[in-house]
This record gives sequence, structure tokens and C-alpha cells, in this order.
Amino acid sequence: MEFSEVMQNLTIGIAGGIFSSIIVSVVFYVLNEYQKELDLAKNMTYQLYEVVALEMIKDIKINNKMNYKQRLKDTFIKTADNFDKFEPWKFKFEIKDVMCSVYNILTDGKYALSEWDDEIFSEVAKKIRANLDKLEQCERKFAKGFIKRIFTNRIIIIMGIMFGAMVVIA
Repeated sequence: MEFSEVMQNLTIGIAGGIFSSIIVSVVFYVLNEYQKELDLAKNMTYQLYEVVALEMIKDIKINNKMNYKQRLKDTFIKTADNFDKFEPWKFKFEIKDVMCSVYNILTDGKYALSEWDDEIFSEVAKKIRANLDKLEQCERKFAKGFIKRIFTNRIIIIMGIMFGAMVVIA
């Protein structure tokens, strides 16, 4: 084996090690960020499950003293407080769509300022339930969302192109 072949193999080995370490670091970073996104989204929307539950049991008279409309408004206000400092850039892909949709529901004057009759109550609950279902779908299909984030990450794309170019050149 000649000296130039040894140096070429050594260079390819070192470059491959650097590329793989960068890729592994980025993959774990993306995993951590995705998990943080899901946790933040769940923490911001967990109170909305009460709205969905109240809509399901509104016809059942368990306790006549329970004022569903006031309870709904209180829950709505608490959740709106969670969205006080809502920053859409913290979310990506489907989670961003869901969170923006929930934010629009919470800040829409039609719902926030109106008197809550049964029609509005049902309409809000259906919209919220649809968004919460989408959020649960994101959590159930965690692997799919994770892979999507990896393959759309700029660093991974650049590393793939550079690695492919190195293979072609070598």
C-alpha cells in the first residue's frame, strides 16, 4: 500500500467520523426539540379538554348548581391566559397549524366576547375537539413527525450533499 492510498483512506475515515458525529448530534437535537414542542403544546391546551368534556355531558343534569356556561367561560379564559405570550415560531409543521388554529379560536371576538348559548358552545367544542384530535395524532405518529423533521433539517441536507459529493469525488 502506497503512502498516498493510506493518506486518502485516513482522510476519508476522519471526514466520515466528523460527518457522522454532526449527523448524530443534529438528530438528537431535533428529537429533543420535537419533544419540547409536543410538551409545550399539551401544556398550553390541556385545559381545553374540559370544554370538550362539558360539551359531552351538558345534557346530563348531575348537579343543578353547576353552571356550564360560566365554567366554560372560566376555562376559556384560563386557556387564553396560557396563550398570552403565544409565539408561533416555536412550533413547526402540524403542531404549528393546530396551535395557530386554537389561538384563533381563543382570540376570535365571536367566542371571547359573546354570550354563550348552546349553539356557540357546541361550535366551539367541535372546533377545539378537532384540534385536540390533531394534536393527539401528532403524538401518536411521533416517529413520522420526527423523520419529517430530520429530513427537512438544513444541516442534515447539507451534510448529505457534502457526503454524496465526497463519495463521487473519491
